[in-house]
Amino acid sequence: MYSEYKNSKRTNFSVKKEGISLETKVAIVNDLEKDLIYIKEAAEVIKSGGIVAFPTETVYGLGANALDENGVQKIFIAKGRPQDNPLIVHVASKEISDLVAEVPKVAKKIMDKFWPGPLTIILKKMFIKNGWISILMVKRSFKN
Repeated sequence: MYSEYKNSKRTNFSVKKEGISLETKVAIVNDLEKDLIYIKEAAEVIKSGGIVAFPTETVYGLGANALDENGVQKIFIAKGRPQDNPLIVHVASKEISDLVAEVPKVAKKIMDKFWPGPLTIILKKMFIKNGWISILMVKRSFKN
């Protein structure tokens, strides 16, 4: 499918998996100012319970609002991922108190030293007893 959109900024297609239709829009973002419309559109998709694909430092990932169960479920379906294989939550800041029960001192020191960067920290979830969450704060730069 890459050859269909490599020379354009945008294309659309649909996929049906497990009885759920997933509408896909592809936008290539190279310049933050010029391509801000695509980033805003992706944010609206996430806010409305949808999923988006995005590059990280190591791989491309699927993303949703980590606090939206329906959005997160769509990622499991799209990836065919088992429910007992947790997802990584990408964050934009070190303020993660709405996601985790507590941030131990050692985790805070590690976050201060290595974030943003390719380090995932596993902590206890805020609202789920005995549950764990994997959190990553990546660096992302755009050509300007």
